[in-house]
This record gives sequence, C-alpha cells and structure tokens, in this order.
Amino acid sequence: MTKDKSSPADILRHQAADNLLPIINQLNLAEKQQSWPLVEQLCKQALQQDSENFELWKRLAHSYESQAEYVQAETLWRHLTQRFASKPEPYLALAALQRRRGASDAARVVLGEAEQRVGNLMEIKRSLGEIDNPWDFGTEIPQLAPGASAHDLAGALQHAQQHLDSGRFAEAEAVLEQILKAKPYAGKVHLSLAQLRKRRARNVELVNQLEPLLSDSIISVGLPERLALTLLLVDVLLSQSCWQQADSFLEPLVANPADSDLVDLLLARAECAIGMNNDQAAIPWLERCLELKPEFSRAERLLAELAVRSGDWPKAIAGLTRALALEPDVAEIGSLLERARCEQLWNSGEEALQQAAWQDAAEFYRQLLQLSPSYPMALERLDLIASLNPAELITAVDIELVNNINKDDPASRLAQISARIDRFEAQLKILGVGI
Repeated sequence: MTKDKSSPADILRHQAADNLLPIINQLNLAEKQQSWPLVEQLCKQALQQDSENFELWKRLAHSYESQAEYVQAETLWRHLTQRFASKPEPYLALAALQRRRGASDAARVVLGEAEQRVGNLMEIKRSLGEIDNPWDFGTEIPQLAPGASAHDLAGALQHAQQHLDSGRFAEAEAVLEQILKAKPYAGKVHLSLAQLRKRRARNVELVNQLEPLLSDSIISVGLPERLALTLLLVDVLLSQSCWQQADSFLEPLVANPADSDLVDLLLARAECAIGMNNDQAAIPWLERCLELKPEFSRAERLLAELAVRSGDWPKAIAGLTRALALEPDVAEIGSLLERARCEQLWNSGEEALQQAAWQDAAEFYRQLLQLSPSYPMALERLDLIASLNPAELITAVDIELVNNINKDDPASRLAQISARIDRFEAQLKILGVGI
C-alpha cells in the first residue's frame, strides 16, 4: 500500500477545487444558455472562495459586457490590469472594449502601458495594428470609387462625422480617404483629413496628401480652402526644417508684406527666410506682423533674436522686453534678454576703454558683473584697470623725476623716464588702447 505524499498545501488546493466544482458546472451551463445575470452571480460566488482565479474574473467581466454594462466591465478590466499586471490579457481586453466604445486613443494608451509592463509581445503589436487599421478590426468602412453617387458620398460623410464625434479617428481618416478616391479635389474633405492627420501627428501622410494637390497650380488656385491647406502643409514642413520647400508654397500666396493682412501667413514667410539664413528678408515680414497685431509676442521675439544676431543690442533689449511683458512665463525670453543686456554692457565697456574713459569703463564692467558674476573677461578687465591706474602712474613718474633731478646725470634720468613710458604704453596696449 502506497502512502499519499501530497503536501498540506496541495491537499487544501484539491479541497478548494472540489468545493468549486459544483459552481463551475452551473457556470458552464449558464454561459451555454447565455443567462448572463446568473453567470455574474455564480462568478461572484466562486470568487469568494478563490479570489486569485483569473479565469473567474475574466468570465465575470465578459458577463458585464454581454449585459451591455460597459462601464462596469471597463472598471473591472482596469482593476485586473493592476491585480494581474504581468498578464497581457487584461490590457488586451480593456483596449478592445475601449475601441468598441469609440475611445481608440484611450485604447492606445492602455496598450502602451502593457508594452512597458508585460513586454513587446506579438498580441499587443497586433492589437495596436487593429487600432490604426480599421479593416483589420472589421469596422464598416464604405468603399467608394470615382463616379460614386451623391447618395453614397452623403452616407460616407455621415459615417466620417459619426466616427469623429465618437473619437474613432482612425476610422474617420479611412472614410475620408475613401471619399477622396471618388472626389479627389474636394477641398473641404482634404481640409478635414489634413486637420485630423495633424491632430494625430501623422505628418508623413499629411505631406503626401497635400504636396501633390498644392503643387498643381491649376487645381490649387480654384480651391477656396487653398490658404488653410497651405498653412497646414507649411507648418509641418517648417517643423521638419524644410525651409525652401515651405517657402515655395507660400510665395504664390503673398509676394510682398504689404499684400496680406493675415499674420499667420506673414509669420510663416518670415520663418522661412530665417531658416534660409536670410535675416534681412525676414525683417519686413515681421514688422508687418506687428503693424497688424502690435501685441504679437512671436514676431517681437523673432525680431529681437535677429537684432541679437546682428549685434544691435539696444533694439534687441527693447524687443525682448516687450516680448517678455507679453509672455512672462517663457524662460527662454528672459535668458535671451539677460544675455543682450550683458553684451551691451561689455561693448560699452570696451568702447570706453578705446576712448581712455577709465572710470566709465570700470563702471560698465561692475554693472556687468552684478548682472552676470561669471561673465568671462569682465573681472580681468577691472583688474587691469586697477593695476594700470594711469593717473597715479603719471603722478608717480613726475614725483620721481623731481626727486631724482639732481641725483643722476641727464642720460640716466632720460633712460628712467623712457623705461616708465614704455611700461605705460605696454599696459595700454593690453587694454586695446592706442596712444
């Protein structure tokens, strides 16, 4: 006769399974009969005995979904992503439910969290692909072709709007693409699709959509939405530093600053010029922006940055001060303003040295160190001025000449005076001052 070698823990597990068996049998029968309230009741009863049984939790969540109790189902799935964080199933089920409820972006966030916690599994990749490809998920997308009837087009537009209203952006994009197959030059549809793609940061698709359309001057000229479409395209091109390409789409719309009163268009042309290192060409566009909109912080800032690059410090300080007053929370403007003030003080100090205005130069350097204690060379300049101290040096030479006038012979006195003058001239040259 063999002895049972089961551990006490194994014995307890077997006993729990035996106690659950009648409930599980009833649960299987209830699911087969689609009696979802009974399934819910039996799941809750079983979970009181085995709260770590993931299969029971999963069947409870499915019972909620089958009863169209989606809020409870979503809440439970979200709880299970925390309770069983190492399993991909709760994340996948929650994302699928959110997708069906029209929250594609929320589903994408859940799957991103799953990738971080569980890993880059194939099931998660597939689910992400279904979010971005409506056909993989079986979503009804109208198939249109050139020559589609007005009734079909109206139905497709209604589908697109319903998807947009429900947050199903991938589906809305797919429907709009179908409409453009039937009506390739529908400006309003192009605009809706481009705006949606910009919102979803699908920049490659946006450029591929609008670049051929706007490059054809015959077609684009007749589009009422041409300006809005161009600005959307240019915004993406500027973000990719495609300055010349962006400017080629803007130039046909406005050739001179005075020809337009749309600040967004004027600003875009200025940014293109700056990107192509043509600062002087950008200035009239920015000045026109401020003429139309005096409190336009972006234009003020760009003009001030151009002044910084050209070394026009008073103009830079004035522009940055106005820009900072309009946007006091932007740290970059404050930093640039401090830099401009430092450079202005440094240049003023150097000019004072060139003019041998020692006290003025020293004051400029002191103000500079108060504003920026670590500014290079400013302290060295003050040390040189202090060590040089020209007035005291000349006085000391005169006194020594008087004291030694009767002690040395004329040749010796001349040599001493010449040496001191040479030393004084060398110190002046260190400071960049000629005599």
